[in-house]
Amino acid sequence: MNIYNDFVDEVANYEFQKIFYGKFRSSKLKFYSDSFQHCLKEVAEKRKPLLFFLHNDEVEKSDRYCELLADPSVANLICEKFIIMGWKISSAEEYCKNLADKILIVTDEVLTYLEHARPAIFFIVPNRDSVKVQEVIDVNTDSADGPENNSDTSIEVLISTINVVDKLLASYNYDSFKNMTSAKYQQWMYDELGDRDYDSFEYDEHHLLREKIRFAMYGPPKEQIDGTIDYEPKQKKESEDLYDKIQAKNNEYSKWKDRIVIAFIYNCIEPLAAENEKRKKEDSKGDIFTPLQVFVLRKCKRSKEDKETNKQKK
Repeated sequence: MNIYNDFVDEVANYEFQKIFYGKFRSSKLKFYSDSFQHCLKEVAEKRKPLLFFLHNDEVEKSDRYCELLADPSVANLICEKFIIMGWKISSAEEYCKNLADKILIVTDEVLTYLEHARPAIFFIVPNRDSVKVQEVIDVNTDSADGPENNSDTSIEVLISTINVVDKLLASYNYDSFKNMTSAKYQQWMYDELGDRDYDSFEYDEHHLLREKIRFAMYGPPKEQIDGTIDYEPKQKKESEDLYDKIQAKNNEYSKWKDRIVIAFIYNCIEPLAAENEKRKKEDSKGDIFTPLQVFVLRKCKRSKEDKETNKQKK
């Protein structure tokens, strides 16, 4: 048994704080010192976002972001609105692998940065009964990394992202989830997505299908860093991959190519009644359930000629 591996996240936390406070002794920032899992639990329970910094002291730009976090104007803003945690990462493969084992429940995106020892700042926010990554600042590809290497621009990027996350959380109505049941949730999505059993999309209406798939997967689009209302790049890619699969599978059955007849269903998985009541008492946010999206393609009957043609091909 390797005790170091069991506590590798806390070691990474300690090593980061040692570096940070060694350079900025007078900083007002107070970093979270417990394990990563405990930190995420606090994010979910306190409804307070986490600013999570993967710092690689072998990368000059990562050191610069330490300076930005220590800047009094930035530090005051962060302390007021966020839980803060930092990890020291390195190019050591085994070290990053052990860290990755501690972070699996968040997102593949964080794992990608860990695997390549890429410094980044993640803004992790409460999401009903769990957490999610809302925004990411890639330290290596920040707009401040232009020819002039202007640190003022980096501060603008950091503060702008902090304000966007704070604005999103302020507009998020957690009370709307109180007394929410799986039946109410299904009815809400039924009302939002339309009251039809099936939707039919012709070949020139697939842009509408793409939008509906994204809404079904992620809800309405949110305000981005640049002020636009849109989905995140990763969400767009995932929804586009699903659209491609739906289109390909549909054309195996449809009488008319690229005419897609589809239903959107939510299957809500609930714990047993006793466990549900126990968690409700602990949390008081209503019934506990996990909604799973189900996309149902309607099989269109082919003509006799089509069937005969298929038999001949076989």
